[in-house]
Parts: sequence; structure tokens; C-alpha cells
Amino acid sequence: MAVDDSVDLDEEAMELSQVGKTIDGAGYTYFQLDCVGKKIGRIALLEEYEHLRQINLSGNHIEDVSPLSKLGHVLKLNLANNMIESIDAWGSSALCHLLYLNLSGNKLKALPKLYMPALKQASFAGNQIVTCAEFRGHSRLQVLDLSANRELDCLNGIRDMPLLETLNVAENALPGLGGVRALPSLKALNLSKNSFETLEGPWEEMASLQSLDASGNRIAAAKEFEPLSRLPELRRIEVAGNPLEEQEGVNIRHEVIICHRRIEAIDGQEVTEDEREEARALYEQRIEEERERQRLEEEAKKEQEANGEAEE
Repeated sequence: MAVDDSVDLDEEAMELSQVGKTIDGAGYTYFQLDCVGKKIGRIALLEEYEHLRQINLSGNHIEDVSPLSKLGHVLKLNLANNMIESIDAWGSSALCHLLYLNLSGNKLKALPKLYMPALKQASFAGNQIVTCAEFRGHSRLQVLDLSANRELDCLNGIRDMPLLETLNVAENALPGLGGVRALPSLKALNLSKNSFETLEGPWEEMASLQSLDASGNRIAAAKEFEPLSRLPELRRIEVAGNPLEEQEGVNIRHEVIICHRRIEAIDGQEVTEDEREEARALYEQRIEEERERQRLEEEAKKEQEANGEAEE
């Protein structure tokens, strides 16, 4: 339902700029449109501006995005903070040259399939997304932002993105990474402010990962960092704001270093050689303590067996 005080897009509201030649070279036209925060609802007029390449319609009241499907040359599209619930009207052939898409702050309830073959960056932050099942990947996407979809608790469908380098799923309700598949180029992953109790996950599906933000989760035991050892390229990690940090006698930096010897920075601070030595000494101490525990356990077992035989 349209907002009562919304208005139709008209030429007076359109801020047009960036003059250049039309695709066929027959004349000149505007390439950029800015129309921000003007309570625009219907955008049917856009169909007459087929040569636009950059469009910023953020902060309006737009619900129906179908007129944009008529624009074949758009490279950058900002529709943030509108009232969009669906982009199904675009179909499989629309926006075939689009590189950058911002749909943050709308009302999408599902991450849609993205047909746009040239797309490099897409933001769906701050929507109402609860499922990604329909998405099923994209061959060219490099950056995907799904942060602040407060009820999103599963990443099934986040898969098959051979060029994806940055994935942001912060501020959701995720307990884990189940469903994530085939992200071989992923370098930066933001999991902050979710419900992770462990960092167990399908890390083999993102073996190129270099930076991980796991701050503000529910990790309460040092052993939950052990899966990090399966990320050979990991160099930077954020872990502040987890319950383990508050435990008496626990140095969370040492625990991370023990689990991943090649980490270079933790919570934005470089790992020092002194810290590496301290972590190594702590690890060796634990190994010795475990050996001693096993030895005493074995002795007690033998003594118990001997006493049993004597009683017979």
C-alpha cells in the first residue's frame, strides 16, 4: 500500500547531471539522476530516461521498482531506505549492465535471486530478510552485505559465488554458518553480533579467508577457537565482546594464537613476538599437564586392576 503523502516522480524533483553522448552517438543526454528524500512513490517517469547510468533514489517511499527494468544502461543504483518488498518485477533480463546495487533499509523478507550478470556489489542490509534459500549464488558478485536483518538465522542459499571477496552477515540471529558453500575467493567475513557459541563451520568452502570478525558473539570456551586452524590464510580476527573475554585468568589473545599460529592482528592490535612466546609456553605447559594427567590416570587404572586381582 502506498504511503499517503507520497508523490509521483516528476521533472521538477529530478536532479539531472553528467551530460554525455547517447549510446548510438546521435545526441547528448543526462547520465546521472539524484532524487533523495523527496517522498517519491511512483517512478513511472523513469521509463523515458533510458540512457541513465547512475541513479540515486534513496530515502523515498518507493514500492514498485518495475519501471527500472526498462533502463538498460544503469551501472549504479541506490534504492536505500524505501519501502520495497520485492524486485521480482525486474525479471531475468533487466539491468544487465548494473555493477552496484543498494537495497538497504527496505522491506524485503527474502534474499532474491539476482540475475544481473555484471553485478559486483550488493547491499541488503537492514531489511527484514529471514531466508536466503532462493538466492543460490552469483557468478560475478564480489561484495554482499546482509547485515542487520535481525531475524535471519540461517545462510542456506549463500553459495556458488566464485568471485565473492567480502561477506557481511553482522547483526543477525545466526548460530552458525550451516548452508554456506563454494566461496573460494572470500577474504573478509563479518560475523559480529550474532549468536555463535563456536567457530566451527564449513571453512573448507572459504579457504582463502584472511580477515574474520567474530566479535560480540557467545563464545565462552577457548576450545571453540580451534576450528580456526583450518583457515591457512587467516591473518586478522576480531573476538572482543565474547563471554570468554570476561573469564578470570583467561587471556583471549593467547587462546587465539594457540589455535592459529599465523594470526597477525587480534582486535585491531598487532600480535607481538612476546605474545607468541607466551602463548607457546602456555600451550607447552598444557601439553605437559595433560601428559601428567594421563600418566596418573593410567597408574590409577593399573593399581585398581592389581587390587582387583589380589581380591580374587
